[in-house]
Amino acid sequence: MKTREGQDVPLDTIREVLVRLSRGDLLEYRELGGWFHKVDDPILVDFLKVWGRVDVEGQNPNEVQDDLLTQYKQLERRIREYQGYLGEVFMSQVLFSS
Repeated sequence: MKTREGQDVPLDTIREVLVRLSRGDLLEYRELGGWFHKVDDPILVDFLKVWGRVDVEGQNPNEVQDDLLTQYKQLERRIREYQGYLGEVFMSQVLFSS
């Protein structure tokens, strides 16, 4: 934290922020052990990454947006490639079974 913001933050302050995030359903707070667990929501995780890069790190919003769009386009291409592969596998199974 000190490397990015240039200041030390007490652990109590960090814990308080994490508890607030858990109240907003951005994190899971396990009271039994007093530990935090991330939520497996990919849209929420991407939002937090973008927010951190723009607001916390001070990066240019247009560059962050372009990076995110590039990542989504690559993911879309991979999904389409897998769909084509599965189509070929299913078609070969149909041909072999008949």
